[in-house]
Amino acid sequence: MVKTIYPSKVRHYVEWYHIKETFKLTYMTELIRIQTTNEGTKVVSARDLHKFLEVLTEPILWCKRMFEYGFENDIDYTAIKSENPVNKQVIISDFALTLDCAKELSMLQRTNKGKEARLYFIAREKQAKELEKKQLPQDYLSALKALVISEEKKQLAETKVKELAPKAESFDLFIDSKSLQGFKEVANLLGIGRNTLMAQLRELKVLTNRNIPYQNYLISGYFEVKESSQNGFNVATTYVTPKGIDYIKKKLLN
Repeated sequence: MVKTIYPSKVRHYVEWYHIKETFKLTYMTELIRIQTTNEGTKVVSARDLHKFLEVLTEPILWCKRMFEYGFENDIDYTAIKSENPVNKQVIISDFALTLDCAKELSMLQRTNKGKEARLYFIAREKQAKELEKKQLPQDYLSALKALVISEEKKQLAETKVKELAPKAESFDLFIDSKSLQGFKEVANLLGIGRNTLMAQLRELKVLTNRNIPYQNYLISGYFEVKESSQNGFNVATTYVTPKGIDYIKKKLLN
């Protein structure tokens, strides 16, 4: 067999070509699952990415540390919550990451696995764009159908905004008010149970086991504790301030 000898530049081109083709073949397989939300956004499970990157830190703790680099909730990622079947507490079980967020988290690892994940996401985005170009309407009827689908999605989004508007207005009124609120009222506002809310605040070390706020949260103005006499006994009751309601909402979402 005659061995082919390439000039220097040609040899480098051949090597690059083989690397490129190998890359194409490798990323035809699904390294990390990419899902599409109802709004059409491509997202990745933080747990899937964490597993692929072979990070040793616990997944949720790792995510929260990474998010401190400037990632924003409901923009770069969305918390996925589930109920613990044992104690019925609602906990964050995963995060849905946008592809941009997933790429940046991969780069932050500064490892070969991180580079591989980043290249994978770039390849998938390119693949999706090429597929989208192929699916562009080629005639009047196809364009009309595409327009109808687009309008339906737009109307669905507008309906969603209208549904959420009263809740947002209600929350703003709640925050603007100067009155103190009990845990039941705050829980109703956040759409969770009173016991669940208090359990989560205890877990976050905001409340003691007696459901009394720790001193630093009282000093910060998030809560007020009032004592009253019931059947000859002094009873301490915790109330949440408007400032505290805003703090709890952000704390539970994060």
